[in-house]
Amino acid sequence: MIASQCPALGETYTLSFLPELAHELYDVLTDSRLGACSPALAQKDSSLLLDPTRAEVLYAIESAFIDSAQEGATLVIALIGHGLACEDDFYYLCADATGTGKSMTDVHLSQALKEGLRDHADLDGLIVLLDTCHAGVAAQQSARAWGDVGLGLKSRRYELLTSSANSNAYGGDFTRTMVRVLKTGVPAAGTTIDARYLREPLVKGCPAQQPQRVTIDGGGWAQAGDEGLWLAYNAAVHDPAADDAVRAVLNRVGELTSYLQNTSTLQALIEAGEQYQCVVLTGPRGRGKSTLAAALFRSSTTPSVREAAITAIAFCSRDTTSAALAAMLAAQLTDRLPGFAASARAYEASLDDVELQSLPALQRCVIGPLARLHLSTPVCLIIDAVDELPEATENVVRNAVISALTGSPSGAGSAHSVRFVLTARPAVIRPPGAHQVEAEPPGDDVIEAYLQARGIDPLHTALLVTKAHGSWLHAHLLAERATRPDFTQTDIPDNPDIALLYEAELLYAGADTRDNWQRELRPVLTILAASGLSAI
Repeated sequence: MIASQCPALGETYTLSFLPELAHELYDVLTDSRLGACSPALAQKDSSLLLDPTRAEVLYAIESAFIDSAQEGATLVIALIGHGLACEDDFYYLCADATGTGKSMTDVHLSQALKEGLRDHADLDGLIVLLDTCHAGVAAQQSARAWGDVGLGLKSRRYELLTSSANSNAYGGDFTRTMVRVLKTGVPAAGTTIDARYLREPLVKGCPAQQPQRVTIDGGGWAQAGDEGLWLAYNAAVHDPAADDAVRAVLNRVGELTSYLQNTSTLQALIEAGEQYQCVVLTGPRGRGKSTLAAALFRSSTTPSVREAAITAIAFCSRDTTSAALAAMLAAQLTDRLPGFAASARAYEASLDDVELQSLPALQRCVIGPLARLHLSTPVCLIIDAVDELPEATENVVRNAVISALTGSPSGAGSAHSVRFVLTARPAVIRPPGAHQVEAEPPGDDVIEAYLQARGIDPLHTALLVTKAHGSWLHAHLLAERATRPDFTQTDIPDNPDIALLYEAELLYAGADTRDNWQRELRPVLTILAASGLSAI
């Protein structure tokens, strides 16, 4: 963390928000519940530099790269203060700077960071936060000059977030907004917050500025970016005590509901969830069933779901066993429903050896414990992609739903205490009495709104809407392509079927390079193919 006044500019340019704002950001980034960063330098007190000299800044940056690379860690460098643009060059002005745009007296920041990236192969990643005037010039320099250490010959992960374009920054608004967002969290995100979730708050919080973002492939705000380069745990949803299963679910929900658009199907699903104990959402692949299920789970997105305030969701695949499904739901209920953990222990203690061996895991770990609770609010269990489950697991789910709905001795105690929302393709056999909601294809206006939310150039929107053919999956894959810096309309195939779009994604990731394919892509894809993936 580097923050500095520049006396050479005169008293008129003294920044009244320093050093307090620097302390606030440093505290957030090093808070174990939020940024969870360790001090970058061996001498911990020196990781927050206030009014340093040029030599001290350069030494600290180089030392931080060395120490972070030795630990294989991601390095976060934040700078607040004055910046100077001289044509295409950006300089950070520290305590002894002259403000003349000379690298001998002012910090030529982009070059120092490029050298750090270039020379430290073991560095896991780099995040740069720059709150100065003309900071966008540094972003432009990075996009142009860091290519060889990004997706070039020396592959390095980095992101640069700046407070302005080639213009002034005002009053520390950029840092102040970032601190506020990281402290309060983003309900729409998963368990972590990365730069993409700061776009809207920064636009509102810095109305006189144009915050810039540069990703490893030269992209901007529209790019999903590298989710591993996150800034803080999401205070809106993150519980440090939550286990890996809960965190995985929250991340999946955040991924699915990014750029969520309200549709008639979503409203129909919300209303059905309030009226019926069991709802089955059906539709072919690409209709967004998993996204709709995730939207139901995300209470801030669907405030109309007033009664089913306690929810748990499971994203299923062809390899999901009954035990794995039960574990996913039970972990969330333990985290969200007071008394559930104790009820689960009591229920298991009440079973004899035969029951322990014969009862399915879903009944033993979820339905049974819920039956012992006196619920003042219904619990909604959302199970996505039921038709993807192995036949044995699918039958267990159906029997558990029937048991809970009929209030049988092995089911939930209160006739209306447990509700279910299941998603599947149309051919699935639905539980008796289940209400069906069909996932309608999104209209062109909805897909257009989605593409606009992704920040895609309006000149491309009409063609992309046409090529999406009313499919969320097509729209998503086309949007991924259209957000790349080098995109042109000739990149869109005449008949963009799913296989061609996925093949294009693999080629973009480097599948046509033998070394990349053998060392990086094939090992990961082999595991994914073996484990199976949930529906979209």
